[in-house]
Amino acid sequence: MPPLPRMCIATALAQESRPIRRYLRLRRADHPSLPCPLYVSQDVVLLETGLGKLRAAAMLAASLCAYPSVRSVLNVGIAGGTGKQGSLWLGHAVLDQGSGRRWYPDLPAQRELPNTRHTLVETVDAPSTDYRPDRIYDMEAAGLCAAAIPVLGTGGICCLKVLSDGPEAPVELVRSNDVSALLEPHLPTINKLVSHLSQRSEPAHAHRTAVTSAAVAITDVVHHSESEKHYLHRLLARHLALAGTLPADTELVRYASADVIAAQLQQRVEAIAIHYKAS
Repeated sequence: MPPLPRMCIATALAQESRPIRRYLRLRRADHPSLPCPLYVSQDVVLLETGLGKLRAAAMLAASLCAYPSVRSVLNVGIAGGTGKQGSLWLGHAVLDQGSGRRWYPDLPAQRELPNTRHTLVETVDAPSTDYRPDRIYDMEAAGLCAAAIPVLGTGGICCLKVLSDGPEAPVELVRSNDVSALLEPHLPTINKLVSHLSQRSEPAHAHRTAVTSAAVAITDVVHHSESEKHYLHRLLARHLALAGTLPADTELVRYASADVIAAQLQQRVEAIAIHYKAS
C-alpha cells in the first residue's frame, strides 16, 4: 500500500533536505506528477522544490494534489539576516517583496520550542544583502504560503529558517557544505516541530471545514460571484485565525450585497489587535 503522509516538509535545496531525510530515515520516491526530488515515509513526504517562489508554489501545489492526505506543511531552509549565523527562527509572518502580499503561518506556542525566536520572513526574487534587523530574507516561503494556505489554512503551514548569511557572514562565502552543517544542530527541533504540526493537522482541517461552512451559509442567502466567494473565504479564514471565532452568519446576511459584507468583515479583521513581542 502506498504511503499516506499527513505532513509535507518543503525545502528548496538538496543541501537543506539531506540532513533532514537522513535524520527522519526517509527513502527516495518517484511520482509521475512531481518532477522534483521526493523522499517519503509512511507519515512524511519531503519535497525539494528548487529555488524561487514560483517553482516552490508550483511544486507544492502539485504535491498537495498527489498526496491529498497531507494536512500540514513545514518549510525548512536557510535565510539571510542580522542575527547570529546558524541561529534558528520561526516566521510569524511571510511577506512577498514583489507583490506586497502577506501571510500569517502557524506559530507554535513558546513552550513547544522555547529556544526558537520568531520574526518576519521576507521572500525576495534574488539574494539580498540589504539586511534589516526586523526581518530575515529567503526565496521560497511566499510561494509555499500562496500554494498551501488556500488548501490547508493558516494553521497548516509553518516556516522555520536557519540564518546562513548576514553582515558578518557574506552570502558569497556560504558554500554548499555549509548549509547542511548549519542545519545539523537543529534536527531535534525540526523533528519536534514535525510532531507538533502532525498533532495540529486535525484542528487545521476542522478550521477549513468551519470556514467553508460559514461561507456557504452566507453565499446561499446573498449572491456572490466566484471571485467574491474566494475573497469572502479568505476574510473568514483570517477572522478565525486572529480572533479564534467566526462571526455569526446571521449578522452578515442582513447586509444587502457581497461588497458590504466584505467591507464589514475587513473592518472586523483590521480591528483585531495582534502584537508580537520582540524575541
